[in-house]
Formats: sequence, C-alpha cells, structure tokens
Amino acid sequence: MLKILFYIYLICICLCVPSFVKAEDRLELVTKETSLGKIDPGMIKESFVISPNSKRIGYVAESNGKSCIVIDGAKKDYDGIGVGTIKFSNDGNHVAYAAEINGKWFVAADGTESKRYDGIGSGTLRFSPDGKRLSYVAFQGEKQLVVLDGFEGKYYDGIGTTPMFSSDSKHLAYVAMQDDKQFVVVDGAEGSGYDAIRSTPFFSPDSGKLTYIASRGNNWLAIVNENESAEYDRVVLSPVFSPDSNRVAYPAIKDNKWFVVLDGIEGKRYDRIGTDLVFSPDSKRIAYSAMSDGKWLVNIEGSESKGYDSVTSVLFSPDSQRIAFMASQGSDQVVMLDGKGHGEYQGSGKGIIQFSPDSQNLAYVILDDKGQFMVSDNKEGRHYNDINASKIFSPDSKIAAYVAIKGSRCFIVVNDTEMESHSRIEDFAFSPDSRLIAYKAMDNNGWSLIANGHQGNNYDSFLPGSSIIFDSPKKFHTLAIRNGEFLYVEVEVVPTKF
Repeated sequence: MLKILFYIYLICICLCVPSFVKAEDRLELVTKETSLGKIDPGMIKESFVISPNSKRIGYVAESNGKSCIVIDGAKKDYDGIGVGTIKFSNDGNHVAYAAEINGKWFVAADGTESKRYDGIGSGTLRFSPDGKRLSYVAFQGEKQLVVLDGFEGKYYDGIGTTPMFSSDSKHLAYVAMQDDKQFVVVDGAEGSGYDAIRSTPFFSPDSGKLTYIASRGNNWLAIVNENESAEYDRVVLSPVFSPDSNRVAYPAIKDNKWFVVLDGIEGKRYDRIGTDLVFSPDSKRIAYSAMSDGKWLVNIEGSESKGYDSVTSVLFSPDSQRIAFMASQGSDQVVMLDGKGHGEYQGSGKGIIQFSPDSQNLAYVILDDKGQFMVSDNKEGRHYNDINASKIFSPDSKIAAYVAIKGSRCFIVVNDTEMESHSRIEDFAFSPDSRLIAYKAMDNNGWSLIANGHQGNNYDSFLPGSSIIFDSPKKFHTLAIRNGEFLYVEVEVVPTKF
C-alpha cells in the first residue's frame, strides 16, 4: 500500500514539472573549479576585466607606488598600467594591455612587448573578431599613429576614433586628422578629406562596404565606399546596412523635414524620424517610426500605421514575415502585430518585446497599477513587482522563461509556472537543446549555480559581468569567488536514475 501511494505521489510531482525537465531522472551537478588566483589586496576594482567567453580575468593592482598587471592570477610589475587598456580577444586566447617603464609606454600582447612610445591611447586596443590581429593608437611627440599587428601606420596630427575591424578581420578603418582636414583611412589608404567626420566608420556585415557620416561646411553627407550622398542639413544617425549588405538606409534632415534615405532614394517627409530604423532579417523589408502632425506612426515599406502618442520597439520576426511594435494612446498601451492589435492594456510597456525563434510566438512585458506581467502566446501571466526578461524563449521556442520578483523573493517563471524561490537570481541561460535552464541564485548559504532546480556548489559571489555560457547541451561555465579566490567554474549536468 505504501509503495502504491509513493508511485501516486511521484506521478503527481511529474505532472507538475515543466516539460523541459526529464521527470524520470534526478540531476546531479558535477563541478570542476580552477583557481584564477587570490584577490590581490591592492586591486583597483575599476580596472577589472572579464574575457568575452567568461573564462579569464585581468586587473591592475597597486603596491608601494608600483603597478602590476594580474592575468588569471599571474602578476607582472610595471611603473604604470594604462587605464582601461586590458583587452581580451573574443575567444579568450589572447590578452593585451598598455604598460609604462621609465616614462615610455608600450603594448604587451601575450607577454610580447611592442616598441616604446610617448603614450598609448586609452581604450584603443582592439583585437580582430577572429582574435588573430591587434591594433591600437600610439602617441609620439605631437603625432599619433595606428599600430596594426606590430607595424606602424602613417603619423598624423591626430587619430579621431578607435580603429574598427571588419567582421571577417581582414580590414581596418579609422579617422585621421591632418592639416585641418579629417578623413577615413582604410587598410592604409586615405579617403577624401572633409571638415569633420561625424561618426565612427563601420563595415557592412559581409565586410565589403564601409560607411560613415561627414560634413563639408554646414552640409552633412553619408559616405558608402567613398561614394557621397546628396548634401543635407544633417544626417541624423549612422547609415544602417541590411543583413545581406546590399541595402543601406539612414535618416536625414532637409529644410526642417525629416526623411529616410533608402538606397539613395529619399522617402516621405515627416516632422521627426525615430531611432528604431530596422531591416528584416531577409533584407527585403524596412520599417521605422516617424512623427507627423504630433502623432507617431510606423512606416513599413511605405505603408503607414495609424498615429499614436508614442511608438517603441519596432521588431521583425526571425523569419521576416511578421512585424510588431509597442504604442501608447493616452493611458492605454497597445501591442501591434502584423497591423492588428495583439493586446490593449491600461498601463505602459516596459520596452521588452521578443519573437520566439520560430517566429510563431510574441512575448512582452506590461506595467499597470498592480505591477508587471508577461504576455506570451496571447496569455497574461501573474503580476509581479518586477520582471527581468532580457531573454525569454528557449532555442526550440517551446519554453518562455523570465526572472520575476515578488516581495523579497525571486523566481524563474517557466511557461507560467514558478520554480523554487530565492533571495536573488541572476543571469539564467538555456542549453542549446532547450532541455536545461541554468541560473545563479543567492540564499542563506550564499550563491550557487542551479540547473533545472538542482543546486551546485556554494560561492561567496559570482563575478559581475560573467555569464553562464553553455559549451554543450549538458556543460556550462562561469566565474565565481570563494574565500578571496577567483574561480573558473565548469559544470556538467549528469542524470542519475532513481
């Protein structure tokens, strides 16, 4: 009889568990911790840097008038370390920083020191996307130059922007100043001179085009591959490339009227153009918000929505077939989907709106006099004091999850089901196969990692800015602190049978 009751109890539990949890398995978090060194008592907190892949750390420490660089616990002393110069490559395999010895500055990249200069530009160190190349700005006397892969560029009166790599890592562009003229230098070749370069030059997604804004006298121009647009009173935003790199658009002003220039053709005149100018993922459609006669509307390929008091969050679906935006009319918040009202509420939007990866579902957060609630698949969730929904849908689109706060407790809400509550929750992530949700939680025993409700080791804290990153469907990593020691934490989620 007791055995039958146990199985009935087990079945009831399984029915209450969200579908992403494999109910017949218990999960065990097998953890491996690698020390990244003890916290140096002279650490300058503002200098702390985490690699983009959340595997490495670096910071500056001071002691007895000396500065030392600390990378993954390994220290090296210098007379000075450049503020904000520690830089990791995207893959975390390389690190560089600016340092000073005997009044001269240089860049140390993976332990190899460059030529000495009078100074190194703060924040100008940059690795290429593939991590194989490094550029920075150096000062020598009254001149400035860009150093790329250890080779010096031309000396100029000034360098205007941090050098920018193309996405394929093959090209480098920056703004230079010489003899009262400014111009863009691409792979060492100087472009046309202007009175001012008004934006950072950047490359198209396919790396084949370069665009920026320039001015000549009182007239502004958009430049694409050194081809000038017409002259305008102002070009409001940097040109936007379509995902396939074949189209380009930007808002401009002429005679106090605003309009979007698409592929060189000026669009309809408005009183204002919003900042949410977007192409669809397939590059075939474009949408933006605009104001006319005191009302905001959305222009989608020349077709206008009705006017509202405000419009935000214009968004195409991943398959490019659907479009959504938030709008307000008086005290009402309206969510529009494909030209139809998806929801109308007494309250305001939080600016959070997302399509599921399969484009079939739309989710967003609404604020009203009772608090905040999530709307997903046309269903309203519970009210909470606050909702953190920077990411909502699982990769397979079957799960909608977010962090909610009710009173002094935090929850992961999964398909409208509240998981175990905690004092704090940060940084949750889905596994690539959508079967796991991992997050950082704090309770009486400190911080821990939790995956599908199963708890791992305890820590004093997790490093601000470190993410939970899945390396495979069952393995993830992050960075933590325990007993004054930095730790690289790797977790494998292993099912264990009842």
